[in-house]
Amino acid sequence: MPHRTTTGSALQRIFWPDRAPELTDAGVDGERVVARARLVMAFAVAAVPIVTTIREPDRLENYTGLVGAVFALSIGLGLYWLAQRGRYATWLGFATSIFDVSVVSAVQAAFVVQGFPLIAANTRTTFAIGLLALFGTALRYDGRICVVAGTLAIVQYGAIQYFAHEQWVAGGRLGDLTYGTYMVGDQIGRLIILGCATALAAIIVERTRVLRRSSTHDALTGLQNRSFFEERFAEELLRARRYGRPLVVAMIDVDHFKAINDTWTHAAGDEVLRELAGIFREAMRRTDIVARYGGEEFVMALPETELQEAIAKLESVRAKVAATAIVVPRVAQTLRITITIGVASYPVDAMERSELVLTADDRLLHGKRTGRNRLVSSDVQVLYS
Repeated sequence: MPHRTTTGSALQRIFWPDRAPELTDAGVDGERVVARARLVMAFAVAAVPIVTTIREPDRLENYTGLVGAVFALSIGLGLYWLAQRGRYATWLGFATSIFDVSVVSAVQAAFVVQGFPLIAANTRTTFAIGLLALFGTALRYDGRICVVAGTLAIVQYGAIQYFAHEQWVAGGRLGDLTYGTYMVGDQIGRLIILGCATALAAIIVERTRVLRRSSTHDALTGLQNRSFFEERFAEELLRARRYGRPLVVAMIDVDHFKAINDTWTHAAGDEVLRELAGIFREAMRRTDIVARYGGEEFVMALPETELQEAIAKLESVRAKVAATAIVVPRVAQTLRITITIGVASYPVDAMERSELVLTADDRLLHGKRTGRNRLVSSDVQVLYS
């Protein structure tokens, strides 16, 4: 059945593209870091209105700051608990970032509503916390979060200052001048600073994305590299144990690859590896892990996949590789290759990560010795064309 692309999915790829798994994993760690920092900062900031309220209990603005600090601390505790549990979801990064910038705006708005526009305009602590919240969005490793949170912060701050100016400053009702004077130029400057902070956070994410990809992917094939595979595979094995789910690992080797290099040069060998990478990417799910293990050897991990389902998928990959004609660079000729696959599954074949990989590799060698171009899922079960 031909693949049908819906309008919704096409628009999603353009405006809301899927994120690379390595960035999602980094976002999980980043969200936890932000949760801890938010909690520490909430405790520290809460001390300021507590002290000022005790020293000056007759000032209403002190109680406003105290309520805001207690609210932020309460939500911070809940978000910290949420960040430590379960799997990361993109919505969590958006929700927590929006909360961080909005709670700062809420405190500023409360000052204005209660008749203290100069506090909202000139408070350094609140504005500094807002900037920290914007820079913290970069730790989610998602530029979309930076843009959304930054845009929201600019809109909120601009609306608050406009209201403060129109309702209080323009009418001369400034109240207590202890907190300075209202300078329109200063507020415009702060809006520019918020915009620059948003742009800087997004640039940091983009640079991190490039560096992260170069450190986790194979330059030739574009697949994940061995070190990153081992990191991801260890995480998936932990999830399989925690939730009692199956996990399949497959080792794949190109048959007679040395002969390809010797006959058609290394450029032909590189083209073979790139073609294989494309076939593997097309066949696997986004949650599967596909990596170049070394040389002409590849490795796959299929989380939450029963053995027979994995065998059927891998067998179709083997058959497609055998049926694919690969054009040799600078030579008017094509060649066909085959692959051999060794498969092991958790918890049937082994319980530990190294044992699973070793079992799959042993079965791969068994397949190479017994004729190649086949899939071996056990010492006695051999599938081939």
